[in-house]
Amino acid sequence: MKLTPLKLPVHLAALLLALTALPHAAALATSTNRTFTVASSGHLIINADRGAITVATADTNTLSVTVDRSVKWASDEKAQELFAAHELNFTQTGNTVTVKARLPKSTALWNRTISNLDVKYTVTVPKKFDLTLSTAGGSIHVDDLAGQLKLDTAGGSIHVGQIEGSVKADTAGGSIHIASATGPVEADTAGGSIKLGRMGGPVKADTAGGSIRIAAAAGPVHADTSGGSIELSDVAGPVTADVSGGSITARFIAAPTGESVLDCTGGSVTVYLAQKLGFTLDAQSVGGRVACDLAVESDRKPSRTSLKGQINGGGAPLKLRAVGGGITVRSLAEKTP
Repeated sequence: MKLTPLKLPVHLAALLLALTALPHAAALATSTNRTFTVASSGHLIINADRGAITVATADTNTLSVTVDRSVKWASDEKAQELFAAHELNFTQTGNTVTVKARLPKSTALWNRTISNLDVKYTVTVPKKFDLTLSTAGGSIHVDDLAGQLKLDTAGGSIHVGQIEGSVKADTAGGSIHIASATGPVEADTAGGSIKLGRMGGPVKADTAGGSIRIAAAAGPVHADTSGGSIELSDVAGPVTADVSGGSITARFIAAPTGESVLDCTGGSVTVYLAQKLGFTLDAQSVGGRVACDLAVESDRKPSRTSLKGQINGGGAPLKLRAVGGGITVRSLAEKTP
């Protein structure tokens, strides 16, 4: 049909209206910022339904929170509707600031458009501050800080700087990295590696699938992985390490006050002992050899797969178990860099 000049503007208007209703590939964004006056040693609580959280520190008496939200593949109308439905609540009680975010499960909005909602939290706090951060999906990053940290994500990595205090980090899927901490540390991931720097207190590290690395630990260490290796350097306290499907390496630089148990299934166990440290050794392997480069005093005849006795006059029990791999005990001075 041939269009008349009079009808052409009407058709163009209809076409433009239809185009504006189409989803946009480019993200539509909005930003929300709040600033609170706080004192040192306060507490920040974030309970987010989604999104990455980044926390920086500064010499300041204010706490600032910026929430950046964006939506891809949605019309302007749908994006604005989603922004309005995504509830952001900021409250302050004394020296505690709480941020909560949630999206009600409305039948009108609960569709694939919601999965295109991206949220990022950028926070600045005083250098001495406690943090309780929780997100249902996204990474958590915290800079150097003095305080008590409780970090939880349902899916994402956790990266923490140098902490004067305790850290409890939990992720349902992602790696955990903590540069250092003076207090107790708990790191738990359902799937990912755990890397810890210098730890001043007791450590508990658990992963369902990944390696565990600890650079130094002054207190007791409990490390458990269902699929990966464990490497413990410069430990001074009792160690409990359990591996399924990997090896265990531990360097003792001081004599622990309690029993240490290193148990490995599907790999080898290698222990380095600083000179003149006393231990009561009990090493047994199934499917591998037991070798010790240090003098062991024992009233039992050693075998290829078992060795029990005292090293340097005895001391705290050191139990080594391996299934499907060997056990080696060496002097720390013999460890190659």
